[in-house]
Amino acid sequence: MKHIFEVSLICFITVFLSYSSIADIQSVPAFQSAIPGVLSISKVSGGFAKAEQKADPADILVKDWFDIPVTQKGGMFNPVFLPFEFITDAEHKGDLDLLTFPCLLSFKFDFVPDNYSARHPGSIYRKTRKNPIWFTSMNETQRVVNYIKYWSATHAIGGTIIQQKEGLTGEMVVIDSTGREVIRQKYSQPVPYFTFMGQMVKTWMEYRGQPVSDGLYQELIRPMTTDMECVKMYGKTFFVPWRKQEEWDIYEEILKRDPDFAEIRYWYANQKGWTLDSESQEYAQLKIETGRALQSHLVMPALGEFNYTGCPDKAVINDCKKVLDYAIDICGENPLVMAVKLKNNRGKLSIKQLDAMLPLAEKYPSNLIFLTTLASEYLKKGCHDRSMPLILSAIGSGYLKGSGKFVWEWSILTRDYCRLGYNDEAIYCAQQAVHDIGTKGEQYLYWNMAMAYMDRQDYLEAARAFRIANERKQGYGADLMSRLCIYQSGKLELLADPEYVAVQETQYSNETAWKELTNKRYDQALNTMAPMVNSPLVNPDSSLYVAEAEKFHAEVYILTGQLEMAKKHAYRAWYIHPQSRRVACLLAQCCKDDKYQMGVYLKMASFFYPDDQLWKKLAQKYEILPINEAYADIVQKYNKIKVELAGLSEDAQWAFWQQFSPFEIEYMCLALVRGGDSTIKGDVLEMYDRYRKAVSRISYFQRDASWLFRKQLQKS
Repeated sequence: MKHIFEVSLICFITVFLSYSSIADIQSVPAFQSAIPGVLSISKVSGGFAKAEQKADPADILVKDWFDIPVTQKGGMFNPVFLPFEFITDAEHKGDLDLLTFPCLLSFKFDFVPDNYSARHPGSIYRKTRKNPIWFTSMNETQRVVNYIKYWSATHAIGGTIIQQKEGLTGEMVVIDSTGREVIRQKYSQPVPYFTFMGQMVKTWMEYRGQPVSDGLYQELIRPMTTDMECVKMYGKTFFVPWRKQEEWDIYEEILKRDPDFAEIRYWYANQKGWTLDSESQEYAQLKIETGRALQSHLVMPALGEFNYTGCPDKAVINDCKKVLDYAIDICGENPLVMAVKLKNNRGKLSIKQLDAMLPLAEKYPSNLIFLTTLASEYLKKGCHDRSMPLILSAIGSGYLKGSGKFVWEWSILTRDYCRLGYNDEAIYCAQQAVHDIGTKGEQYLYWNMAMAYMDRQDYLEAARAFRIANERKQGYGADLMSRLCIYQSGKLELLADPEYVAVQETQYSNETAWKELTNKRYDQALNTMAPMVNSPLVNPDSSLYVAEAEKFHAEVYILTGQLEMAKKHAYRAWYIHPQSRRVACLLAQCCKDDKYQMGVYLKMASFFYPDDQLWKKLAQKYEILPINEAYADIVQKYNKIKVELAGLSEDAQWAFWQQFSPFEIEYMCLALVRGGDSTIKGDVLEMYDRYRKAVSRISYFQRDASWLFRKQLQKS
């Protein structure tokens, strides 16, 4: 384990080390934003401002290779509950039911598939008990609208309950955020307390066109407790100090009377958990109580919150798995249930099984939990064409998040856009994340942000990002990286500026190499970095370490006019980091006389990133002309490769593929697929899969680049 950790450390501290004196080394214009006018970067308290949005993010972030649509909200149901008007006789008269009924009713409404109740009625009442807005009549339309907007809800639910000896009758009223009355349903047949609640939920689901199976209906009308005295006791909790021992005493007394009052067991654990250290033993025990609540009957929020992996009680785990199977049976179209299924089968479901859940994600685009959980499973399988649109849909879901907001979602997008070669998009996503990141940062967010800036040759912004990464402890060597960015910018006077340079903790030979290069001691610089370039291209964990050494060598050899040596190292750098704009600049300089090679390279780079201005500038700079190669000649080359490839072992195949220059295989495959012979496409894709299998093991960047080309090639 220690060895692996050290390799990762080497990888991170050597990322993007090149271009010390960019004005002298680079003869190509600096990379310009592929999204002009969208990113507006300014300093805020030493950090980064949220990107000023001058365009629809969908126009920026959605790619034509996405396999599923990016959705925006749609059909959200986030209700708030008002006190129901109780009409009763003297024997049953009391104020407690004004609060008890809507609080327990909200647990029944948790079965609605597109519902996420961001605010439980009990919490609302406690937060606004001195505010008369809670005691709003359903007939006061404007006050109801204000109430809905105050809690960022979509609907308000209230009504009238008539308590008779035979049971409850009355009506339910649902009002939307515009004040429109969408339902006023009367219930004239007396029924028991909890049956009345279940009927209301069934009415709402049928109104929304959502299926209510026989099993689900039986669950909806199931009594939470058969001891109605426990219901009255629950009502007393609203009149004692919130989240204090007096409240816990009432819950404990209820559970003594009825241990199977699962909603109270769950709610007790949920509320007390807010008062405890999340690392404490008592907190861990409360989380087990969430699972024990499910041993009584199905409580939807408990199903969603129970942590299988963190529970030491195997009996509770086994019982909860049975409850999950039961939930799938009675309401398998509920996205919360499917999210729990995904969490309980992490990494075990096939892509085909995951794809079967996509219609549910499109049907319920407001359920962030399901969208992100499904996206996480696709992430594990490298399916960016599904994971990225799901994450974007989650961000646009309208879901109300607590602390951190959408930091995880923006951070994952930052990493993946960066790895796929979309630097501007990565920076855009990073800026959204850092705006909301708070005191704790998502792991390596600032690293990915800095990497994107470096590849875009915005070295000072990269230095600032590394400086912040160092403060947030987001990886090792950020102190070194901030200094190397200054070397790359050529503004050595900033090495003493704390705005750009982190407090130095360590010294590495890489910085020594850059000092040697700055002083034009080329041989000494090469000797310092020499051990890195002898590493084999087979280890993703150390691949960037090797890539940056290769780029460093290529740049030094360009400076000294040794273009053939520069080409050798630039080629190896390309195999590790084919999306790199810096590699593109290196190749343009050391291969400037090879018009065919540069024509192939720029044609394929433009295929990957058709809106990227760098490729056009390179073509203009070096007067690169279109390639006019006969289709028959390309077919002949392809057939020759097939013959030579046959029978080669996996290791021999890797050596075989390395003889080709950057993007040569991609160019050949694309020309064949677009050449008009439709019968050859399947064979070409199969051959490219063999190539991709060989090169994917080099680095995460090569893995994602070959994945993206395969995706685009299939669509051609």
